[in-house]
Amino acid sequence: MIKADTRQQSLARLTSEPDWDVIVIGGGVVGAGVFKYANQLGLKALLLEQKDFAWGSSSRSSKMVHGGLRYIAEGQIRLTKESVQERELLIEKAQGLVASTSYVFSHHRNQFPGRFAFNTLMWLYSQFSGRKQYRSLSPNDYAMLMPGIKQDKLLGGTQYVDALTDDARLVFRLIQEARSHGAVALNYVKVSSLLRDSSGTVTGVTAVPEELEQGIELKAKLVINATGAWANKLDSQVIIRPLRGSHILVPNWRLPVASVLTLLHPKDRRPVMIYPWQNATLIGTTDLDHEQDLDIEPTMTREELDYIFEAVESQFPNTKLTDKDLLSSYAGVRPIVLDHPIDKSVSASHEKREHSLFAQPGFITVTGGKLTTFRIIAHHVMNEAASGLGLQKPLVPFALFENAQASHQKYYGDYLAGRFGRFVEAFVGEFAAQPKLMQPIRYSNTLWAELVYAVRYEQVQHLDDLMLRRTRLGNVLPQGGVAELPRIQALCAEHLPWSEQQWQQEIERYQQIWTQHYSLPQ
Repeated sequence: MIKADTRQQSLARLTSEPDWDVIVIGGGVVGAGVFKYANQLGLKALLLEQKDFAWGSSSRSSKMVHGGLRYIAEGQIRLTKESVQERELLIEKAQGLVASTSYVFSHHRNQFPGRFAFNTLMWLYSQFSGRKQYRSLSPNDYAMLMPGIKQDKLLGGTQYVDALTDDARLVFRLIQEARSHGAVALNYVKVSSLLRDSSGTVTGVTAVPEELEQGIELKAKLVINATGAWANKLDSQVIIRPLRGSHILVPNWRLPVASVLTLLHPKDRRPVMIYPWQNATLIGTTDLDHEQDLDIEPTMTREELDYIFEAVESQFPNTKLTDKDLLSSYAGVRPIVLDHPIDKSVSASHEKREHSLFAQPGFITVTGGKLTTFRIIAHHVMNEAASGLGLQKPLVPFALFENAQASHQKYYGDYLAGRFGRFVEAFVGEFAAQPKLMQPIRYSNTLWAELVYAVRYEQVQHLDDLMLRRTRLGNVLPQGGVAELPRIQALCAEHLPWSEQQWQQEIERYQQIWTQHYSLPQ
């Protein structure tokens, strides 16, 4: 289906081909974007991730591809403009994966911002996309989108356009398309150290795959540190303020919304979103300093959960969400890059979100920025590296994704075409003769066939890779989808080199991870 090396073949290439043009460290959306762009530029590219692809921030974001209205108010006009323009490009180039979505904001009498002030902001926001993308809604029309919304002093709302995605799937599309053109990407390979010559120039890395005890020395013309919140572990000059954002998912029948609702939290006036995602309702995010070990999965706290409940009650006073309503929670860590020592007297929410780049001979660190702007970040990195790699400027533009043919998009639908791009015909060809595998798992979007595809072609090393990143069953099904594990094992066992004992160990491992980091705060 995919013309790419197996994991075993990729590991073998590390020892047989120790010389690379570019080694990218970090398998989040920035690392994946740089990796794919390097491949498009004709470079021999290798991506190494110490845990799973998208394990960090890139599977735990708010899933939004947007400009960020709040950034206009904070004076970050350039970031907002870039983000809106990238949003438009992604909606066009990643059809079915990045989807234009309705967003709304409530207007209540004597509440700031009022309709006039908010719509003035929306007018400026729309200028960046080149067309008007908002309208006013009457109280009745607004209530149709937001059943149960607070009626007291309700004047209606404003509806506007941004986009939503599956952030982890975005990462896998980038990686898989680069792999299909000969690039190598490996998860669960830790970079233990940088290699340097006598002048201090970085010349490569020492990589330690999970399967091996000894490290492998790999040479490269350029090493790129795209490890996000972990960037200063390889580059001590970088100052990062790690900020935790937490979310919850509840059944859509408990809080049915037909649009993304943007609200300002009554406690601190921070934006919080309530929106439909993967046939559930997702609510978040918080914005707090994360002071725990970054190598341990971040976890929502009780205070954050209460904060989110308070936000919901401010807009839906009769819904009364409780702990029992949670399908799951998740927390991610944003890498906020500072040009000054960390000062926690400054509100976390007011720190700037632009990406930063730090270059030294043979080595570039890039961190910060937004999910939406990964293409711009990748272009910035490769433009900085161009002369050392023998690339001629101006660089060929980043072509983004290889989409399904128009006929395939129409025939297979946006969901499959968005998840698999140009591989969608091969995906359907492989599984169409097994109609039971082309059925969704319970009320989720995920097809049974996607599990088989993932374990065959997407380097699933652990069960949580499959349940929390290749699919989102662990997020949207009760108890992390534990009731489906017997069938998942029966379906996937022949495609994974796990003994029965290993299966049981993986199930125990997954349940422990889910209980500690994705359920109610302990």
